[in-house]
Amino acid sequence: MPDPIGDSLDRALEGAFTRRIPQSAQAQMKYLVKQLKGTKAAAQALGISQRTVERYVVGKLKRPRQDLRGRLEREVKKR
Repeated sequence: MPDPIGDSLDRALEGAFTRRIPQSAQAQMKYLVKQLKGTKAAAQALGISQRTVERYVVGKLKRPRQDLRGRLEREVKKR
């Protein structure tokens, strides 16, 4: 069962930020790599390989699969 109080607090925190989250997969991945201080940590957080993270950062991959898109957006919103 989801925690309604925790979800409410997360939504309140999101409203307090002045900057929007990055929109493209490349920008989201770059943001996550910067926040987690490395591609290896970002890959572990998303459950994908380090090389895949590097491909998104460079721009070789542009459109993530549906499940990865959701995980990526959640991780970026957390940070």
